[in-house]
Amino acid sequence: TYKEDPFLYELLNECRKEIRSEKSKSVSRGYFEQKSWKDEDQVELVEGFYNVYLNGGHDISEMKLKTGRFALKPKNNRYFITIENSRAISFMKMIEETYKFPTSPLYYGRSQMKRRFYLELEKKYLDDHGDSIYVIKYEPKPAKVRGFSGRFWVDKDNIKVLKAEYVTDSAGRHPFLPLFRSHKIANVSFKITKAFEKSDAIQKLNYIDFSYKVDYRSRFKDLDSLDYFIQSKAILYIYDHN
Repeated sequence: TYKEDPFLYELLNECRKEIRSEKSKSVSRGYFEQKSWKDEDQVELVEGFYNVYLNGGHDISEMKLKTGRFALKPKNNRYFITIENSRAISFMKMIEETYKFPTSPLYYGRSQMKRRFYLELEKKYLDDHGDSIYVIKYEPKPAKVRGFSGRFWVDKDNIKVLKAEYVTDSAGRHPFLPLFRSHKIANVSFKITKAFEKSDAIQKLNYIDFSYKVDYRSRFKDLDSLDYFIQSKAILYIYDHN
């Protein structure tokens, strides 16, 4: 049972306004790494260095690959490969609904947020600067929206989101497509964390931790059906801002 506090909706709404007011654009460097497993066997490794184009400091508008490498390992005489997952990560926005991911409280103003999500103060503490940090737990109201559950770490004194967590066991929408028409993605689960550098000016993305599981079903007329349960973990670390 959630103990809803009207102040939490107001606080997140103020954070949303703060993010929306950010108009600057900048370029940073990014390191991307992804590892994928089928059962206990690692079947994929991707590494890449990018130029990362930021809108404000919270969202990625574009990523341009500078150099990279990948490695694949066969499993049951087949390869599993993901294409442009770094681009999929960039679709994840803080306050803008993209229709490629489940929804989040920060997509909505205060009244709609209250209709669609439960909010509860999980804990609060003082950070090293003496600022009050609120850890706000959220969960979608089942009859209203299919959205993420998770937490926001909010600097209450400066109205800034320091970290955001997004979790779902069954994403109703996601940015992935099967490689062939005969294939099917039956389910995707996510755990995503976005963290930001604390700053008196505009905050900048520090990293995105992007973990997911895919139920991938392969269908061929001349081959036996094969189900892949793939687990992938990716990290996009952003550095050298400007």
